[in-house]
Parts: sequence; structure tokens; C-alpha cells
Amino acid sequence: MKTLQTNKKKSGFSRMLVRTGCLRRHYARQFSSGVEEKRITMVGLYANVGLTALKGVVAIQSGSTVLMADAFHSGSDICSDIVSLAAIHYSRKPPDEIHPYGYGHYETLATVGVSSVLMGGGLGLGYHALQNALETQPPLQMVPAAMSVALISVIAKEWLFRSTVDVGLKTHSPGKYLFRV
Repeated sequence: MKTLQTNKKKSGFSRMLVRTGCLRRHYARQFSSGVEEKRITMVGLYANVGLTALKGVVAIQSGSTVLMADAFHSGSDICSDIVSLAAIHYSRKPPDEIHPYGYGHYETLATVGVSSVLMGGGLGLGYHALQNALETQPPLQMVPAAMSVALISVIAKEWLFRSTVDVGLKTHSPGKYLFRV
């Protein structure tokens, strides 16, 4: 494949973007290797695999439907991490004749896919919770093991969130404007 010719005359808007540095930051991010993004996503993937297994085992042993639902949620996070890794890989391709502005929009498309998976999972969990609320059930018991796993999960997810936001700020990710920590 041929690479994009860069000796074309730039429009006034493009010249303004280059002068202000906006375009340089965009292209620096788009053509970066994505090592930091891949690393934090892999850390999240491994954490989600561990949390899914831990929550699933404790949910089965304790009979906690809430913890089982949370295990399924962590399972959907695994799918999201895999989609994110693919998006990081494909969005870092340099421009060519077919995509003269590069492949950066794969990241946006992956964001839509990940949010759709999470919305579907949330709707499914909400439907299941509504069904359980309408049925008569025996009184609930608090299981210390389930509470401990839930606490571990909250701490791990908060750490992953803050680490991911830090990487997004360092790499000029488009999502950096969504969360200010």
C-alpha cells in the first residue's frame, strides 16, 4: 500500500491546527505504539478474569444471586477489554489511500460497542432483579465471604478506573474529557 502524500497544500484550518499544536498532538497519539494503553488494558483483563472466577466460585458456594450477577458483569468487562485491545491495535495504523486520516475512529467505534455490551448487560441484570423482586423469597442472609469479595471488587475496580484515566490523560485519549479525577 502507498502511504499518504504529505506535500499537498494545507487548508487554512489545517495550518491553524498545526500552529496551535492540536494536529501534532492528534497525530502523535494516533501513531503512537499504544504500549501504555495495551498494558493497562491487559492489567484490567487479568483483574477481570480473576474477579470473575472469584465472584463465581463464592456466589455458587454462598448462593448469592447478587454476587453471581456481579460475576456476569465482570465477564462482560472481559469482553470489553478484548474489544478495547483490538481497537488499540487497529487505531494505530498509519494513513493510507483508503483512510487518508488514519484509523483513529476505530477507537470511537469500539467505544460504542463496549457501551452497547454494558447497556445490554445492565438491562439484563435489571430485568432479572425485577423478576426476583416480584417473586416471594425466603428472608435474605448476609454471607461474610460474599461481602469480602464485593469489597475486594470495589477496591480493584476503583484502582483500575483511576489508573486507566491516568493513562488516558498521558496519551491524550479522546475520553480524557469525560472524567476529571
